[in-house]
Amino acid sequence: MTTTAFVATTDRMSFSFYVDAGNVDSIRRCSEIADAVTLRGAGGPRSALALRRTGWNRPVLFDRCAYEKGAPDVDTESWYAEQTEAGADRLLTPGRWVPWSGGADGLGKQLREELKLAEIKGATALIAVDYRWLTKGIDTTLSHFRKAGHPIALALAHRDDPLSAGSAVDGLINICKSTEHLTVLRSDHGAVGALAFDAIHASLGLRTSTRHLYPPSAQGGGGRRDDPTPRLFVSQLLDWYTGFTIAGWSTSEIEIPCSQLCCQGASLARFLDARLAGEAEYHNELALAELATYVINAPPNDRRRLFAQRCKAAVDMYDRLGSMALRPKAQLEGWQSGREASCGTRSPQPTTDRRQGHHWQPQREIGLRVRGTSDRTRSSLVHCAEPDGIAKGLGA
Repeated sequence: MTTTAFVATTDRMSFSFYVDAGNVDSIRRCSEIADAVTLRGAGGPRSALALRRTGWNRPVLFDRCAYEKGAPDVDTESWYAEQTEAGADRLLTPGRWVPWSGGADGLGKQLREELKLAEIKGATALIAVDYRWLTKGIDTTLSHFRKAGHPIALALAHRDDPLSAGSAVDGLINICKSTEHLTVLRSDHGAVGALAFDAIHASLGLRTSTRHLYPPSAQGGGGRRDDPTPRLFVSQLLDWYTGFTIAGWSTSEIEIPCSQLCCQGASLARFLDARLAGEAEYHNELALAELATYVINAPPNDRRRLFAQRCKAAVDMYDRLGSMALRPKAQLEGWQSGREASCGTRSPQPTTDRRQGHHWQPQREIGLRVRGTSDRTRSSLVHCAEPDGIAKGLGA
């Protein structure tokens, strides 16, 4: 009799949402939209066990966050046992923080220590690194990752956006293409770009605190503290903006509609109402899932090209919003160029379309809408993705 080896869901091309372990409603919803859910914090296994007793059976990963400032010491064997009991899709080590060491090779020692822990149970070695290991220290990082010979989960730390710093996107592209089994953990939409360049799994955060790691030595950062409106992922611009900012665009006759089930074509300007924070989170889940699904389900040899074209369409959209004094972030421009660094390549991960069994199906995003125009005129101002996923430009 022939037997088929079990392959974890997150060991294939896939994405999850990165969710706080105590947010049960979000865990349930996100796990139905994505391939899996990643639970943040020591309470993750406990939350998953409670959910499983109610019949919940979705794939789950656990981030113990031992790399965070003030995190207590973790008994690795006990952590593995907790994950196993809770039905982890695969095991992650407790995690280790690697600060920037100014050119000295602090990364190698820390990675080797985490790899030793990973080998105990065949776990994925989780490390969180200062973004400068992707820029100034990229040669050292590549050298150690290539030699690891073991699955690695990578979280990036920066006060604001780690992938908008210098050549960080190029650095991540190099790491993806030279690491056999890479997970990008606790990230914004940049992790979807990593999938396009052969990362195996992307875990996407939905809030400022879960879209990247603040360096343990930093005192917070990012975001407008005087703006209570929710942050929204704007698919047409591939970036995050507050409801207050988006509503300001509508005063200049420009509206940003959303075609997902959460909004059904309505303008995102309605999120000026801070009471709609719950609806905003659902919007973010569906909008990010559409982008991730777009990349995962693309033909393997076309993923990079199609993702770069999505990024180019977003950059072009900023040009059409020129009067709003908006500029794309360096991260978006970096993904648009998607430089093919000469670090060696691996065969692209095969397509595995698993969203067909989910309740939710992605809808293609529509573009900008100019108020007060006729239907005939408006049709030339709104762009929709073609069947192959390439967006038409406005007024083309």
